[in-house]
Amino acid sequence: YTEEIVFRPPYGKKLFSLPWVLSQMSKKTITWDAESNDTQTQDAETLVRNVMTRVQPGSILLFHDGADSKPGTLQAVEKVIQSLTAQGFSFATVNELIKDGLM
Repeated sequence: YTEEIVFRPPYGKKLFSLPWVLSQMSKKTITWDAESNDTQTQDAETLVRNVMTRVQPGSILLFHDGADSKPGTLQAVEKVIQSLTAQGFSFATVNELIKDGLM
């Protein structure tokens, strides 16, 4: 991997000193606003609904690939991408957003 590695705090927790430590390292804390909750279920329709009810322009979506097979997550990601693309959304990585000055 050749891009800058960004930091996503585990479980989205922003511990008291974490923002200060990251700022000393010139790093940003990256969190999300549309979570699939795929650690709770692998029902693809539920995962799609979880994301689609929260997504808006500029959203960061959270899905887990994990070490285990996650067939529901894979199906949900495909459906979310198709649906959002059909609505005119486009996709970018966090590093691309940072590089373009959007974060």
